[in-house]
Amino acid sequence: MEIKRIINNSCLLFFVFSVSHAQEIHTDSIGVSSSDRNQQSEMLMVQSDSSDLPQLDAAREERMQKVWKRRGKYRSVSYGMQTMKSNSTDMKSDMAFGLTTGCTYYLHKKPLAGIMKFGLDWSFLDINVAKYPDLPASENTQTNNADTGMPNLGIWQLEAGMSVGPSLTINPVDRLKLKLYFRVTPSYSVMIQDKELYHHYATFLNAGLSVSYKIISCGIETRWCGPTNYDGVAMARLNNVYDEEGNFHDPFESIAAKMKTKTLRLFIGLQF
Repeated sequence: MEIKRIINNSCLLFFVFSVSHAQEIHTDSIGVSSSDRNQQSEMLMVQSDSSDLPQLDAAREERMQKVWKRRGKYRSVSYGMQTMKSNSTDMKSDMAFGLTTGCTYYLHKKPLAGIMKFGLDWSFLDINVAKYPDLPASENTQTNNADTGMPNLGIWQLEAGMSVGPSLTINPVDRLKLKLYFRVTPSYSVMIQDKELYHHYATFLNAGLSVSYKIISCGIETRWCGPTNYDGVAMARLNNVYDEEGNFHDPFESIAAKMKTKTLRLFIGLQF
């Protein structure tokens, strides 16, 4: 009996020990697997974030290309209201037209605050043509025109030059851009008034605001030039080059005038 009791107790102790040891192994295995799962999930999150980075960089680069790197060149046509003041009279234009073409060179790669860039505008060509109403003609002038057979061309003013100056471009949303600019435009100016031709170098100043979306732009600009001394010639003796004695007389008479010009432009253009 004693021997059976000892054997039974030994078997019972062995069974209890086996069960407790199995539970410890199971608990450890559960703890290890949960920590592994946490590490795996973190690794997956890091991998997903790292896989999104190239896509974000590509989207950012595409936007930079569309907004800033493209659309640097500009070309516009304008309609203007122009005034001209001279020694003898003040005139307002019947019409005025302009053509401008150039490019904006940004001074830094990344936009400030993510929305604006400073640049340098260089207009390769800036042309302006204006037509003024004819001045009242005297009877002598009408007679001379009839004798010479020359038509009365009226009064025209033409400037051609190139401009350079700073600009600030703001991109508030999508591909909408606002640009403020100031340009200095060295030009050569010519004025035709009936039989008189005036010409001289003139420095114009331009300041304006343009609004563009994708390829289309529009805006307003003011341009002005201070008092400029024009040299000129007058074809005053085309019908009387030789006198009664047969002596030749130069039909061109040197003249001069001081003029001041100002223009308000409304323009529409392309950004490409």
